[in-house]
Amino acid sequence: MMVPRLHRIAFSFCLSLWILANVSVMGQSSSIDSLKWSRRNPDGWFSFNVPKPMGKVDRHADVDGGFYISDALDIDYDYWTYENTPNWLRGQYAVSVLLACPKKSGRTHTLRTRIDGKRAIIQRCSETDERKGFRYIYYVTFPNMKVFNGQYFDYGMFNLTVEYRNPRYSSVAARIVRSLDFEK
Repeated sequence: MMVPRLHRIAFSFCLSLWILANVSVMGQSSSIDSLKWSRRNPDGWFSFNVPKPMGKVDRHADVDGGFYISDALDIDYDYWTYENTPNWLRGQYAVSVLLACPKKSGRTHTLRTRIDGKRAIIQRCSETDERKGFRYIYYVTFPNMKVFNGQYFDYGMFNLTVEYRNPRYSSVAARIVRSLDFEK
């Protein structure tokens, strides 16, 4: 007699959790669709769309680039000009394209495409690590394009990564990446 009662309690508890999860997800979907966008031009030679609630760009200490952080999304960009590119990325030390998703990551999707007329590689995956926990990664790299080195344009590489925990933000990440516009 005790087992059926436990099953009913467990079932009603799970049903309550399911209803709460779906109601909150439905509420989130309308907020994703109604996001207001802001065109950002953080370094003066490229621009992209960022959800308006995200604050000002913070700068990296060790590389040209910056990042925007919110509770829902992390947007990180960096670029290397030839002179400042580490040795292992040039000349006889050059490696194949630098990608964000580790080989052990499950369900990695890689696509070669063009964004703003420039050759790009888009990679999507999910990953779990000790510091950040579980997250989805939407990454684009331009392995050989003209980037601004502070004085003039020269060949280098440009990377932009969008990380998020809710899978519903996949379309937001794609919109950010596809909105990239470069001066040269």
